[in-house]
Amino acid sequence: MFRLAIAGLTAVFVVAASPPSFAQTTGRMSNVEPNDLTDVRINVVKAALQLTPDQEKLWPPIEQAIRARAKNREARLAKLQERANDMSPLEVLQGRDPIAFLTRRAEA
Repeated sequence: MFRLAIAGLTAVFVVAASPPSFAQTTGRMSNVEPNDLTDVRINVVKAALQLTPDQEKLWPPIEQAIRARAKNREARLAKLQERANDMSPLEVLQGRDPIAFLTRRAEA
């Protein structure tokens, strides 16, 4: 029993300490459509909630809200990308106004 526990802990530490060099991607999914990603997210949430038939009737407004939020996020990221293309990364960081940012967040 003790040897099995030691072997298990050793396996966990080896896997946790190994470098993530096995991944061949950069972390961005460039060839995935945003709508497909939204569909996957909605399906994951719906599956995790395990809705009853009565709750299933209330699902469409929630799905619409998730889609609207994803659409707004996509527009916000496109706007940020446009701003980032016009300026260097240092200029982007120097031009940040935390008060304006928090005000926009409070209004949204």
